Amino acid sequence: MPSPFMADMGTGPVYGADEDNAATNIKTLIADCGLEGASCVRDASGDCDGRFTFVIYRPDAGLCAVVDMPGLQLEKVRRMGDDNVVGFPRLYVNGGSWIWMYAVDIIKMSLEPTEDD
Repeated sequence: MPSPFMADMGTGPVYGADEDNAATNIKTLIADCGLEGASCVRDASGDCDGRFTFVIYRPDAGLCAVVDMPGLQLEKVRRMGDDNVVGFPRLYVNGGSWIWMYAVDIIKMSLEPTEDD
């Protein structure tokens, strides 16, 4: 049976975090998503345990994604490939826990209008 620690890896508090790192990280995340016309605002009311809350939105589509960004240096948060997941804190996107490269997909899906929109 898998260890409970393994299931929650990267979801705990982010020690040594700061808001400036989180602000730099969110800019890179938005660029990685490649969404034209997306904007971002800071929402400090959601800050918790070394993660800083931002709302990425598309005013043209009336869509948004809430991101709780770890406030560590980018290279300690941005996992995009085959590097070991151990040590990378997770981002929270709309309440779900994701490694960076998967968070990109979730944000893109959240901000792309559907035919019903």
